[in-house]
Amino acid sequence: MGKRKNRSSGKSRPQSKRIDPRTIPPNPPPPKPIPLGKVRVLAEFKAEGRPLAIRKARCNRAPRYRGYVCSAAWTVKNTEEQEALFTEVSQKIGNVQSLYHGTPSTNIGNITRDGLRKGRAHCLFGSGIYLGSLAKAFGYTGSSWRRREKEGYYILQVEASLGKVLECPAPTKYTLNRVQAEGFHSVAGVAGHTSSWGGTLQHDENVVYSPDQVIVRYIFEYQATAEYAPLPPRKGICGVVRKKDVATNKRNRAFADIISAQACGNVASIKVWLDDGTTRWICNTCLQELRLKIGSKVLVEPGTWDKGRHVKRIIRKVS
Repeated sequence: MGKRKNRSSGKSRPQSKRIDPRTIPPNPPPPKPIPLGKVRVLAEFKAEGRPLAIRKARCNRAPRYRGYVCSAAWTVKNTEEQEALFTEVSQKIGNVQSLYHGTPSTNIGNITRDGLRKGRAHCLFGSGIYLGSLAKAFGYTGSSWRRREKEGYYILQVEASLGKVLECPAPTKYTLNRVQAEGFHSVAGVAGHTSSWGGTLQHDENVVYSPDQVIVRYIFEYQATAEYAPLPPRKGICGVVRKKDVATNKRNRAFADIISAQACGNVASIKVWLDDGTTRWICNTCLQELRLKIGSKVLVEPGTWDKGRHVKRIIRKVS
């Protein structure tokens, strides 16, 4: 019989490397050089983005947000060509601001590989890059519908050259060519003024349609400090049509019934789904006085995509 080999030796086995469970790739591909002579300022989005070269940074650079704590941070090392191109654009159109872009953990890997790319065409203001305050960016991280999961919420801190901003009172599908044809460089939704999904926007929002107008500086990963992280208070304007006492004269007395039917207009914190698939805000006063509940019919003001008042049925409350 052969001799049994002595497995014990002075050398220790090499330990297996620990795999980082984070979605962000540790070594993204190097960014492609941008020939400045061939790229026109304010170019349309291309099918291929620009990879982000990232490296670890300290979490003390991350802005604070109630209910969340920064667990990891990365700084983005842009190439000289990218910096030169952004400087050229910012000097041409101006209005450079530090803004944020939020994304769920399922998208952060694609962003580091392909760079910031335009959103889908069904978004409020068309296919572009949506930016805003930190509170607005957290609304895009999936924090409102994935609060139970222990996944990261990713925030990108960027510099954006907004130029001349077009403020929109209602959702409109824009493109870079259409914005420039109207004499502007970007689009903005104004909180409390721009209509959105049966109410109004809760936070200001900026949209750009050219990758040349944005440059990423930092990426932050946040974790919820509790199972249910506190969310910003959500309020809207009650859209229930009710009878109101309106002064009439000889000229409009025949239309008193039509004139007196007006939208409530009170600040509301209850949002409900209607049978046509849209949502509306309803205040507590209308809810109690009209005895509204699931299955009740109610006359509401036209929403974002409606053309007139309609009687609709409440099918459920928005959770």
